[in-house]
Amino acid sequence: MEYPNTLYFLKMAAISRENARPPFLTALCVLFFAAQLLVCCAAKKNVAILTEDNWTSMLEGEWMVEFYAPWCPACRNLQSTWEEFADWGEDLEIQVGKVDVTEEAGLSGRFGVTSLPTIYHVLDGEFRKYTGSRTKDDFISFVDDKKWEKVEPVESWKAPNSFLMSCVSWLFKISMAVRFLPALFTLLLCFVGRPYIPASQRTMVFLCGAPIVYLLLSQLSQAFS
Repeated sequence: MEYPNTLYFLKMAAISRENARPPFLTALCVLFFAAQLLVCCAAKKNVAILTEDNWTSMLEGEWMVEFYAPWCPACRNLQSTWEEFADWGEDLEIQVGKVDVTEEAGLSGRFGVTSLPTIYHVLDGEFRKYTGSRTKDDFISFVDDKKWEKVEPVESWKAPNSFLMSCVSWLFKISMAVRFLPALFTLLLCFVGRPYIPASQRTMVFLCGAPIVYLLLSQLSQAFS
């Protein structure tokens, strides 16, 4: 049996170099995939994520805002169209945003969202609900051709930035915080029904405990809002 010698290894190295991908081709592939990644990231960043902390930014300039939920089939079908529409934001000189109502219950109440997806056009603090077709071309035409001028704006007293809707927003946030309140009250009833608590004191324990539980949950809601 002959063992590989130096000449053998030199021949194998030459074959490897012949079969190897040219360095410039490898560099082109890397640049191509990097460009694709940047395009995808840029497309996602074109849609502003609006929350309770930054929603007031839409009070300045022109906006189109979508309210959606991840579980909503119609919302999922709209997402790619909405992102394509957002790519036109710079040309149309508008901002395009979206709100996840499962995460932002307060904004859902503030904007009176009763169906999904709900879309608003906002111009310098004036709100109009969009009810047209949900295609990219229709969205573009609605803004570019100023079709929103034919839509009556939301009355000031029930606009999202009004005192009334601020109260509604607060109630929505509280309702989310206390959605487990019935279960807690049930546990409280079980507790006060224990035999070691005298019957004469059970009513007093419940009447004192229920408001305390409610106040604690309200404070938690305010702390995390």
